[in-house]
Amino acid sequence: MTQVPELTQEKALEAIKEVIAQFDLTENEEKMKVAKEEAGSDLQKMLQIVMPVAIEIQKPIAKKYGFTEDQLGLTQFTMAIKKWEATNEEIKKYGNQLKAKYMPKMN
Repeated sequence: MTQVPELTQEKALEAIKEVIAQFDLTENEEKMKVAKEEAGSDLQKMLQIVMPVAIEIQKPIAKKYGFTEDQLGLTQFTMAIKKWEATNEEIKKYGNQLKAKYMPKMN
């Protein structure tokens, strides 16, 4: 069984900044815009249309930090970053910025 990579606090901060920068690339902003428009406010469509686009955008960065480029690897990558949110306000701030890029606004 392959060991799950771990991220130090510094690496987690570096990684989340890279993920946000990846989302901010013009072509990725456009992909997300199209996916969100197609999904509308339907949560099921968000999961089917928007989440796969968000996963694709993050794959190269997850791979760079030693995670696999599949759903499991992306989940592990996300959890490796999220574990620092409770103790690092900067990581928490970036985490919230990242969620805002692909999660629907809840009323």
